[in-house]
Amino acid sequence: MRPLTVVALLALGSSAAAQAPVTPSAPPVPPAGRAFEVRLGGVMIAGERNSEYFDNFASGSGLVRGAEGLLRGKAGGLSFRTLSSDFGEQPQVTSADLRLLIGPPVFTVAVGGSRRVLWSSLGSNSFDFGLAGVSTTLAIGGTGLRANAGGVMYFPRPTTEETMKGGMEGETSLIYTLPRLPLYVQVGYRTELFTAVSGTKESPEELRGIRVGGGLQLGGR
Repeated sequence: MRPLTVVALLALGSSAAAQAPVTPSAPPVPPAGRAFEVRLGGVMIAGERNSEYFDNFASGSGLVRGAEGLLRGKAGGLSFRTLSSDFGEQPQVTSADLRLLIGPPVFTVAVGGSRRVLWSSLGSNSFDFGLAGVSTTLAIGGTGLRANAGGVMYFPRPTTEETMKGGMEGETSLIYTLPRLPLYVQVGYRTELFTAVSGTKESPEELRGIRVGGGLQLGGR
């Protein structure tokens, strides 16, 4: 083949390749989130508590310590929590609750029950009541952070209608899951109201403070 012919064929091939449409490659598909989440850890609340118990009003700072756990999938799950307070001369409170979670993390309805024991040198009272509320958990990009906010109302059961009026709790928090370890840390704010009743006398309590926690976490990233 003559040199000029070879040169012409090479030039023609290069021109055709340049004019051929370029098919864009498909964007990478991000990995799907895990369909389950298991969390088990400790919690501490450092804050202020105001209470009135048998006409004795008290206010002060202290700590609430406890443990909490979560087991959930895309459509719901279960959670539990135990807390015990230490506010010096004020009546102490120990509580435990179990909640059924209905719906995905972005909007979850929680229903369940709780037992609360209030005790001091003057005596003790225990309360069994129902829980109902909502919460939302949203991922913040790919940072490993999630924002959580929720509120729950307390409802007396028939056996405690004469000893408690009701109450509520509200929480907001940021949850950070470590990228290479099955661990999480959490920081936020909690407020809680509870009102006991003795005859015509009401004994309200108010707790508010900074909430921190951490522990083991599988899934939920």
